[in-house]
Amino acid sequence: MKYLFAGALALCLWAVGGMHQAHAFMLTLSESQLNAMVSAVFPQTRVYEDTQFTFSNPAVDLDPLEDEISVNVTVLAERDGLQLKATATLSGELFYHAQLGQLQIKEIGRAHV
Repeated sequence: MKYLFAGALALCLWAVGGMHQAHAFMLTLSESQLNAMVSAVFPQTRVYEDTQFTFSNPAVDLDPLEDEISVNVTVLAERDGLQLKATATLSGELFYHAQLGQLQIKEIGRAHV
């Protein structure tokens, strides 16, 4: 989940990185714009210990006072024909890893299911 935004924002970051200007460039995204971009890369599916996890219905919530971001998702876990559906919330601080070209959530402080 910490690489949640890498796909959605890669295009924006690529565009910003391709600009050659003498002045600094700042890209500002609203919460609704960020939600639209994140929704474009969902659902996400991962397999862990023979269980398939599908993350869908993302909702981004920004806390400007704490510089934190939280993401609420629906999680569907499937194994041997059994299913479990729940909602989960991950929160932490945004970090851009320039060498990998990824926007990550670092120091995930809370994960609620």
